[in-house]
Amino acid sequence: DKALLSEYLKSLEYLHWPMDWEDFSLFDAEVRRGGYVVPFTDLWIARTAISEKAFLLHRDKHFDYIAKSSSLLIWSPS
Repeated sequence: DKALLSEYLKSLEYLHWPMDWEDFSLFDAEVRRGGYVVPFTDLWIARTAISEKAFLLHRDKHFDYIAKSSSLLIWSPS
């Protein structure tokens, strides 16, 4: 139901992470050293979750790759 989804999304807390490009490039290098190349947007989302010490709920294999080579906390529904 679209109205229910809309109401739920309004209740979520949105995170703000001021981009530090040097920190971000080091994070990208860390993931690449782990043998993974992932899209910029996934790195951005993962880095935000790490900075907020938040679990990331996902269904995207890229976040599994990032978690293997960083401190990203993930929860992936099966």
